[in-house]
Amino acid sequence: MNDSIERKQKIAYKVNLKDHLTELSYFSQKPVTEASLLSIEETKKIMNIKISDQAVTTRFTIPFKDKNLPRFALFIDLLYKQNPGPMFIWTKFSEICGCIKINSIKEFNFEFPFSASSHGIVTLITKDITDKMVLDYYLDEEDKEMLEVSLIGNNWSAIRY
Repeated sequence: MNDSIERKQKIAYKVNLKDHLTELSYFSQKPVTEASLLSIEETKKIMNIKISDQAVTTRFTIPFKDKNLPRFALFIDLLYKQNPGPMFIWTKFSEICGCIKINSIKEFNFEFPFSASSHGIVTLITKDITDKMVLDYYLDEEDKEMLEVSLIGNNWSAIRY
């Protein structure tokens, strides 16, 4: 790799690391440190693996605060039963600083605040690359905090909220 590109990547890593760790600490129920991050090389490998083009996608939108209700917790329990394995938490900064692995969807903190990420998007992808959840949170036209949940993969997309 070109020295100039490597230098730029190292600078971007250092500039964004603190924000990335702070952001991930909102999403993980376990402490997040620099040592928790997968290497950029490992992260890029994960990023480049696609879930099958045949995979089913399901989407629904709820008020952001509804993710803290018992109904959403039951929904997460159903997802866990369909795919209880390890997964990666992915944010925009992951491309620069690396993603983290958690033991299951149960270790993801769904009670994260709306301000957790300035990008407003976080992705969970199972280690076996069969299921993916994208949480896209935003303000709608009426300034209401909303959450769009996208489920991709044959296991999770079959679960209805």
